[in-house]
Amino acid sequence: MRSPGQAIVMLALLVGLVAALAGCLSSLTGEGRKPQRSIQEVLDAHTDAWLAVPGVVGTAVGTFAGRPAIKVFISTLTPEVEDRIPSEVEGYQVVIVESGEVRALDGR
Repeated sequence: MRSPGQAIVMLALLVGLVAALAGCLSSLTGEGRKPQRSIQEVLDAHTDAWLAVPGVVGTAVGTFAGRPAIKVFISTLTPEVEDRIPSEVEGYQVVIVESGEVRALDGR
């Protein structure tokens, strides 16, 4: 049987482990990460690279689940798009929107 002192030490270690795991999880998911730049600055910084991905037709600032988000519009979802467009960047959620082909109006 463990002494009360050993039980307290074990409990403290367990609480520390749970806190460390929660911190790792939030850093992996981007939760709790406060953006350092505005969403527009982040969008401007990444748009050219995203537009270079085949199938990406545009980007915009929008909302998702009531929070600011970056939207990346694609013609068709492909494995390359899924691999090259992150789900989060600099603390902002990135949402892929399958919009189809985008064509300029001819003015008629």
